[in-house]
Amino acid sequence: MEIVKLANVDVEDSEQYLTTPTLWVRCCGGSLPAVKRRGEGLGIHGFRLPAGGTYDFMTYYGALSLRKWALYADVRDFELHVTARGRYAVTVEYADAWAYPSTVVDGERLEFDDRGGFATHVIGVAAGERPNAHGDVPVLVGFRVETQDDCDFRTVGWFAHAGSVRDVRLAICTTTFKKERYIAANVGKIRRDLLYGTAEEYERLRGDDAFDEVSAHLVMNVVDNGRTLDAEGLSGGGVRVIPNVNAGGAGGFARGMIAAVDEGATHALMMDDDVSFCTEAFVRTFNLLRVVRDEYADAFVSGAMLSMYDVDIQSEDTGFMNYRGYCQPVKPPLRLSLTHEIVHNEAFEPTLYRKECQDIRQRYAAWWYCCIPVTQIRRRGLPLPLFVRFDDVEYALRDGDDAGRRFMTMNGICVWHEPFFLRYDAAVERYQTTRNALIARAASGIAPMSDFDSMIKEAFYLEVRRLNYADAELVCEGVEDFLAGPDVCFAPGFAERRFLETHRTREQAMPFDEARGALLELGIDLDDVEPVDVQHDRSRTLAERVRDLLTFAGHDVTRLLRGGAGGGTRAGSGMAGGPGKADAAAGEAGGGADRRHAHARKVAIMGRGAGAYQPGETRDADVIVAIDIPNQRVSLRWRDNDRFAELVRRFRRDMRQLSARRAELADAYRRAAERMRTREAWERYLGMGEVPAQGAEAPVDPTRADGR
Repeated sequence: MEIVKLANVDVEDSEQYLTTPTLWVRCCGGSLPAVKRRGEGLGIHGFRLPAGGTYDFMTYYGALSLRKWALYADVRDFELHVTARGRYAVTVEYADAWAYPSTVVDGERLEFDDRGGFATHVIGVAAGERPNAHGDVPVLVGFRVETQDDCDFRTVGWFAHAGSVRDVRLAICTTTFKKERYIAANVGKIRRDLLYGTAEEYERLRGDDAFDEVSAHLVMNVVDNGRTLDAEGLSGGGVRVIPNVNAGGAGGFARGMIAAVDEGATHALMMDDDVSFCTEAFVRTFNLLRVVRDEYADAFVSGAMLSMYDVDIQSEDTGFMNYRGYCQPVKPPLRLSLTHEIVHNEAFEPTLYRKECQDIRQRYAAWWYCCIPVTQIRRRGLPLPLFVRFDDVEYALRDGDDAGRRFMTMNGICVWHEPFFLRYDAAVERYQTTRNALIARAASGIAPMSDFDSMIKEAFYLEVRRLNYADAELVCEGVEDFLAGPDVCFAPGFAERRFLETHRTREQAMPFDEARGALLELGIDLDDVEPVDVQHDRSRTLAERVRDLLTFAGHDVTRLLRGGAGGGTRAGSGMAGGPGKADAAAGEAGGGADRRHAHARKVAIMGRGAGAYQPGETRDADVIVAIDIPNQRVSLRWRDNDRFAELVRRFRRDMRQLSARRAELADAYRRAAERMRTREAWERYLGMGEVPAQGAEAPVDPTRADGR
């Protein structure tokens, strides 16, 4: 048996720690805060606990997920190693599935007097050995420290005895497009905390509890889709910047997978560029992979997404495709600064025995942090060229073997990401989601329990009912581009071009200051509008509900009976179309072409979120003022019965074609996908060997065109 490190217990000097230190440690009874210390013989994991304090490490980062380690890994005889100086006492704590108080104490209090210098103590963990047997293996094990002096802790870590240790080489792949601020900070943090020495330094430290084995087995590949990074300046010392064509996240991660295979990595870790992280996530991922049981050797490690602003809120660690065709987190939102929430996070099991929950089997891991064994890359191939949205979903679900879809999650393996409600983008959610859901289903048969047709119809008619014709048209374009077939959708350059086009033609929004004049003409002063006014809705009578249903929220449905070609289907063309589109978009952005409605009979206010719809408040409105409160932006939507009729006829025709050609298109996409998953196809698609040099002209980032 070999003693191996599982996790470090540390505190941070990051913004996340300063905002919510209780993810790391709770200072009890008025204790002064724990302080991160670097240098002075404390190494990279050192921290100080002030005198006279009580510090509880039954936390998200401090506790060991005992039950999951027993389930996933071939380890036993867990230990807590403490290297410190000063006078202090340690009490080991356990938390079971029903634990709710902030601490659960059940252990011997051990006192240490190390005023003479640093000393190491090994504290055994009393736990059952039957893997994941409820009641035998506690969910979490933590500890509490009471200090008599100012105590310096050089290392604190969880260890275990492993039956065997695997050879693991980890390649981090992050794909970026003009996110220099994030990338420079993330590269710097990995260099400081993980890639911290030469081979000689590693050998000198090896065997010390401070040493993290991952440091000798880690590379970081930054795939630069924007070609704006200083590749030479950032590369070196375990970091490599790879200039790439702008093929979106899918193309960037495909390039990263290729690099990982070429470098001899055993695992490729996909990670977003615009995230913050604690490097302990990589340490725990690597350590888990070293001792993973055979039955989990091919599993993905799925890192959780925590909120960049509400630092202790977990949004998702794995997701699933629900019956309605939407991506949904497997777990409810959790506040991980609370003990009962971190226990629930590790003890949670989906209720798969219930019929209404069977769709949770359609489970995937998102690529904001997802570690994939290279054995899976060799078996599954590379992603499909979807640019953004559904590339990670399709990759996880393309293999129907349930064993191949296993996922490992664990407290402390996470990133912090900007919440999705601050990043809503109709070009992604209406066009990309529509097109890519259809492609993924046709190419790989993913999520057979999900009704993507109903999802698409719901999205289209929602936009029509809230007078957002520009974004309703994006849904049509998504269907039409899918109908154009794989020769169009998988052609090099097509996905990027359509990404840019749809960002130009989506509903435009103005900052509050720019919108004030147009709003005053409509009788609305933004200074008098409160959030409650934006979110308010009124109830409707049954008669009003029926009328709104039949008229698509008050439109003149007689226009649908007049026939006509109706607006520019693009199936097979791959080009933007539709008469009057520029004028209509200008009207929605701020009046312009629809100034004739300046004396509208009814002006309504509503939210501008992805699913915002206040049917009582907006019914029969001639103008809807859609307000995005978090981003302080506003859109003006004018009722247009002619455009309504044109779009509805167009959408119905698209859906009829989709139904009639489904088998034909499924066969075409399936055969094309088999080719596209290969390395040879991606090398041609990315023009590998022909990538423009660093600094060459690249398109602007449309996702930042609105100032968000």
